[in-house]
Amino acid sequence: MKIVTNKFYAILLAIAIYFLYILMINQNPANIGRWIRILSVVGWLLWAYCLYSWKKIGGKVFSLYTIFVSFMILFSYGQCLMWAFGIHLPTEIGEYSSIAGVAIASELTIFKTQLFSIVSILFFHCGALVIFDTHSMNISASSDQDNNDYEGIIRNVCSVTLVISSVCTYYIWIGNMILNRTLGYGAYLYSDASLGRSNIITLLSWMFLPSIIGVLLSYHYQKWPVRICYGLFLGYIVICSLAGYRSWIYEAVVLLWIHNEEKGKIGAVSIIKGAAFGYVIIILSSLLKYSRQLGVSLDTLANAMSTKENPIVGAFFEMGSSMQIVTIILSTEKFKYPYGNTYLLSLPGMITDRIIQFFNPEYMNIGGWFSQVYLKLVGRGMGFSMLGEALVNYGLFLAPIWLLFMGIIMSKWVFPSDAMKNLFGKFFRISTCMMLMPLPRNTFLSTMKKWTFSTLSLTVVIYVLGNILNRNRSRR
Repeated sequence: MKIVTNKFYAILLAIAIYFLYILMINQNPANIGRWIRILSVVGWLLWAYCLYSWKKIGGKVFSLYTIFVSFMILFSYGQCLMWAFGIHLPTEIGEYSSIAGVAIASELTIFKTQLFSIVSILFFHCGALVIFDTHSMNISASSDQDNNDYEGIIRNVCSVTLVISSVCTYYIWIGNMILNRTLGYGAYLYSDASLGRSNIITLLSWMFLPSIIGVLLSYHYQKWPVRICYGLFLGYIVICSLAGYRSWIYEAVVLLWIHNEEKGKIGAVSIIKGAAFGYVIIILSSLLKYSRQLGVSLDTLANAMSTKENPIVGAFFEMGSSMQIVTIILSTEKFKYPYGNTYLLSLPGMITDRIIQFFNPEYMNIGGWFSQVYLKLVGRGMGFSMLGEALVNYGLFLAPIWLLFMGIIMSKWVFPSDAMKNLFGKFFRISTCMMLMPLPRNTFLSTMKKWTFSTLSLTVVIYVLGNILNRNRSRR
C-alpha cells in the first residue's frame, strides 16, 4: 500500500511541477540572479528526493538506478549545485565561453536551462519510479542445470574476451597517455592522432568492462579472479587519469555496487581506503593538468588543491559543464538538427553509420554535427548530452514527456532487482547498466553503439552457445 501511495504522490508531483514549468519557462522574472540561486538549491532537493523516493520503493539507496540518476544530475546540473553554496569559477557557464562565436550564456538563458533540467530529470525519475516493480523483475533460472551451463559459458567467454579487450584497452590508453605528454592534457579528446577511433581494436576494447563483470559474476568473487579483475581495472584507472579521462569514476562505482551485492557489504575501512585512493588519483591528474600549464612546483600542487580548483569542486564544475549544451540550444532561435529524429536514426546507426549514409551521404551524428558544423570547432569537440538530445528532438514542452518514457523503459528493462537469480539475465542487465552510464553526457547513438558491440555481442554469443549445449544434451 505504501508503494502505491508513493507512486501516486510522484505522479501528482510531476503534474504539478509540469504546469508550473509551463507558466515559468517563458518568463523573465525580476532579480533573476536570486532565482538562479534558488533553483540551484532546488537541485539538491531534487537529488535528495530521487534517493529517498527510490529507497521507499526499491528498499535501498545504493542501487544501479540511483547511481545512474545521480550522475545524470551531476552531468546536467553539477555547476548549479556548487552555485547553491556560493562557489563560482571564472570558467563556469555564464562567465566564460571557450567557443569562438558563441556568446556567454545570459542569466535568462541559465534560468531557462535550470527549469528545463530540473523538470526533465524529475520526469525521468517519476517514470522510473512509477513503473518499478520488484516482483515483475524477479527472474529465476528455468533449472539449476541451465544456470550451471550459463555460468560455465559466461566464465569461458568472458575470460577470453577479458584477455583480448585488456590488451586493446591498455594499448589505446597508453597511446593516449603518450599523446597527452606531447600535445597537452586531454589531447586524446581532440587530436586526430588519438587511438580511440572506430576500428577493430576500439570495438574489442569496449568489451573490457562487461568482461570484468562476467568474470566476477561467474567465478562468484573467488579470490584470484577478483585480484586479476581489480588489478586490471586499477591499472586502467591510473592510465586513464594520466590521459585526462575521469569517467572511470562511475565505472568504479558500478563495480563497487556489484561487489557490495554479490560479496557482502564493504567495510567502512575499505570504503575510506578506496575513497582516499580515488582522491589521490584525481589530485595527480589535476597536478598533471597544471604542470603542463605552469610547470612542476609547490605552487602547482597548491593550485591543484586550492579551494576553487580542488578535485571535488573541479569534478562538479567539469561534469556540470555538459549543461552548456542546453544553454547553447536555448540561446539559438529555431535550432534544428537537419537529419531527422536522432533516436530513430540510432536504430540502424548503432550497427554502422554507413547504413544511414547510404541514403543520405551528408549525414553526421548529432554530436559530430553540433561540434564540427554548427559550432565550427576544429580539432576538438563538445560532445553532447541526454537532456540536450531530448530538447533538440522534442522541444521545451515535449522533451520532459519523452524523458518520462525513457525512465519507464529503463526502469522496466534495464535496472535489475535484488531478487534476480538467473546469472545470464543478471550479467546482461548489470553490464547493460555499466555501458549506459555515460548516456547523460553522450549521444544516444554513441552509447547504444558501444552497448551493441560489447554487452549485446557477448550476450548473443553466450546465448547461442547455451542453446547449442542444451541441444547436444537433449540428443544424448
